[in-house]
Amino acid sequence: MAHIPEGIISGSLATYGFALSGVLSVWTGRTFTMKNIPKISLVTAAVFCASLLHFPLLGTSVHFTFVGLAGILLGPAAFLSVLVAVLFQGMLFQHGGLSTLGVNAFNMGMAALAGHYLFQARHLFPRMQRGTTVFALLAGFGAAFIMVALLAATLLLTGFPAAVVGTLFVIYIPVIFGEGLATGFLAAALVKSEKGGVFYKSR
Repeated sequence: MAHIPEGIISGSLATYGFALSGVLSVWTGRTFTMKNIPKISLVTAAVFCASLLHFPLLGTSVHFTFVGLAGILLGPAAFLSVLVAVLFQGMLFQHGGLSTLGVNAFNMGMAALAGHYLFQARHLFPRMQRGTTVFALLAGFGAAFIMVALLAATLLLTGFPAAVVGTLFVIYIPVIFGEGLATGFLAAALVKSEKGGVFYKSR
């Protein structure tokens, strides 16, 4: 349940979600360039497709999002990538909804931004061996944790009992670890194949 469906949150909370997502879209859009369209499109497709692979867990189903990986590859533009992916997930497969688009985009987009900044922290340790892999792991773990934390906060603001929100965290622990491991593995594979240049570099 990374996506909040229609009818769950109040109209005021949905409005705040659209407002925050709008501000972040303008801010992160400054890093958008035409030459990055193919890369952004590919990452957006990966984020979109990730939600189609569901895994049964404790009576419900969960899925990866790869928002941390999006942050690593796209930098701040990952927010726009996630926004587009969430929009089409809601329109085509009813994962979330149009009225909750702002909140869902904010929760998942902020997680992608967290992944970006965690990965950029590797520059503080230039001599660390396997620093790219280590910080990719941290980015994957951190992004997934932030996403679940924001989802939990949204549910608490909506009036869900704390026990339900606590259960949500327990259910998503395997997803958090899975996202971190998958992100670290993919980053290590890119470095080994000498394609580390695809990682986002600030201008």
